[in-house]
Amino acid sequence: MLDVGVATFTDRTRLLRRRLADAKRKLQAMEDLKRECDEEAHTGAERMALGGFTMLVVYWAGMAYLTFWDHEWDVVEPITYLFSLSTVMWFSLVPTTSPRGLLFFCHRSIYLLEA
Repeated sequence: MLDVGVATFTDRTRLLRRRLADAKRKLQAMEDLKRECDEEAHTGAERMALGGFTMLVVYWAGMAYLTFWDHEWDVVEPITYLFSLSTVMWFSLVPTTSPRGLLFFCHRSIYLLEA
């Protein structure tokens, strides 16, 4: 008679459990890295928003000072117009001159031409 030994469930799943533990360790490392990236992105976004708000307050305070205390509206109006126009032009052109902005617009134009 031939004796045949059958492996237990624990023996059969040992390799799978080891692979699962390795995958969990790798996933934990990636989750930690994602958490750090999210924190840095949140901090950068807060700084950008605060900087933009500060620039806006300084602009309005400067225009109010020039309008109400230093000069009259007739003198300040062209200054505000030109400053606002140059600001809009600057923020319209900056994304298109950066390498990432150029890639974005080139990619979009390819899809627009295919449609």
